[in-house]
Amino acid sequence: MAVKIRLQRGGRKNAPFYRIVAADARAPRDGKFIKKLGTYNPNTNPRTITINKEDALYYLLNGAQPTPTAKSILSDEGILLKKHLQIGVIKGKVSQVDADKKFEKWEKEKNAKLEQKLKEAQKVKAKAKQEVKTQETKQEVKTQKAKQEKKQEEAKESNQENEKQEVKQKETKAQESNQENEKQELKQEETKTQETKKENDKQELKQEETKAKESNQEIVKENKVQESKKENEAK
Repeated sequence: MAVKIRLQRGGRKNAPFYRIVAADARAPRDGKFIKKLGTYNPNTNPRTITINKEDALYYLLNGAQPTPTAKSILSDEGILLKKHLQIGVIKGKVSQVDADKKFEKWEKEKNAKLEQKLKEAQKVKAKAKQEVKTQETKQEVKTQKAKQEKKQEEAKESNQENEKQEVKQKETKAQESNQENEKQELKQEETKTQETKKENDKQELKQEETKAKESNQEIVKENKVQESKKENEAK
């Protein structure tokens, strides 16, 4: 029976999660498998791989063929290198001790690279976080500035409205004052006119009285002349 080492998809839409399995080459991709060897999660940074190296090596040494993606994962995890070294041990080209030393050296180098990669990823993440924070700070400053400008504009409009109200009140007060002054002037003119009329009436009355007095005196005088004339005629 031909055996393949491949990925079996799980997870949800847009967030895939894979099982690394040894399965019959004739079985469908997501069908039954012989043994689960590990898991592969491409959604993390860096990607997360857990695998049973001994079981994977066992199937490889017994002829299992990995798919291209599974082969890439096995290579990254050093399992293909271990297979190569183990074949060398079986053929007597290298001792088990030397093979283990070579693998340990490779594993140390790989871990150092992974650690460096993690540090770089953390730096990138920290930088992105700082940039987001800076953008948020800038946005906050911009928002505060906009609020301050709006507040100042509202205060300016309020002051302008107050000034308009004050001007309107002054104009109203001035109009009322003018109307009051006009009323006072009109009243004074009416009073003056009435006083003038009364004075004229008094003058006319006085003139009439004087005229009447003069007329009476003229009558008295004429009566005296008549009486004197009669007395002369009687003599």
